[in-house]
Amino acid sequence: MNKLPVALGLAAMALVIGTQAGFAQTRPSGPSTYSYPSADEQCGAEMGYLRFIRKDVVQDIAPSRVAILPVCENVSLFDRFDSSRLFQEGNVSGLRGTIGQNGYLAEALYDKNYDADDVVGMRVNNEDLVILYVHKH
Repeated sequence: MNKLPVALGLAAMALVIGTQAGFAQTRPSGPSTYSYPSADEQCGAEMGYLRFIRKDVVQDIAPSRVAILPVCENVSLFDRFDSSRLFQEGNVSGLRGTIGQNGYLAEALYDKNYDADDVVGMRVNNEDLVILYVHKH
């Protein structure tokens, strides 16, 4: 029997086994280190920081430009989004009744098929622009 083919075969096997062991050591182990933001972390982010708004400011809003911006209405059921957080953390918790009593705001909401109970946040600037963030629940 010729020793050369046996030696070459053993060398080839050693090379294959050694290469596989090297690859095994360089592969990362465990789960991916990147985690996608949950629906709760993403939703409402577009509102940013909302300043405190006094009741008399809402009552005194006269004819102005009112923008209605839906928030988190495209979240799928699989995201397990808890919309109650939006209603608790917005800046209109005690103002929904006052918003509904202001004819200009109520009309703008009605035109877009919302009502005061759907408002989760409000922004008023000095240029007669009112932004109402809404979420159907």
